[in-house]
Amino acid sequence: MRRTRRSLLLGGAVLAWALVVALGSSVVWGVVSRAGEQAGGAESETTAWDVVVRPTARPTPRPTTSPHARPTSTPTPAAAPATVRGTWWDDAGTVVAACRGTAIALVRAVPSADGYAVEVEDRGPERLRVDFTGREDESGREARVEAVCEDGRPRFRASSGD
Repeated sequence: MRRTRRSLLLGGAVLAWALVVALGSSVVWGVVSRAGEQAGGAESETTAWDVVVRPTARPTPRPTTSPHARPTSTPTPAAAPATVRGTWWDDAGTVVAACRGTAIALVRAVPSADGYAVEVEDRGPERLRVDFTGREDESGREARVEAVCEDGRPRFRASSGD
């Protein structure tokens, strides 16, 4: 009888521990997921620029030892420009753009939860233009965001109208 009671107490303690771990894990999972969504992970679009391909190193050919041959070498490929992302945000929403050299691409345009709608007018590669429009029953406010690449980085310009 004493042994059964001890087993039940031990089993209950193990069950309580398992529930605490499961509950704690669920809470942590939810917090991390929500943080990822707020950082834009859930609405992310994959573009060709999201993957940076680096050229592989080629071995340098050795000069031939023939007396009539001239040493040759293969030119190494030029490194591709790095992709640089930039973000603009306002009460109207968020725009994320990526520059690769002088070409710009829209990564994401997300309206705020405050009743704005988003319309993408130009996705690049020379420039991007995104319009945010507030619903007339809310604010009727408008914001236009334009971006170009300068020095390999997104440069944003915004204008707003009420």
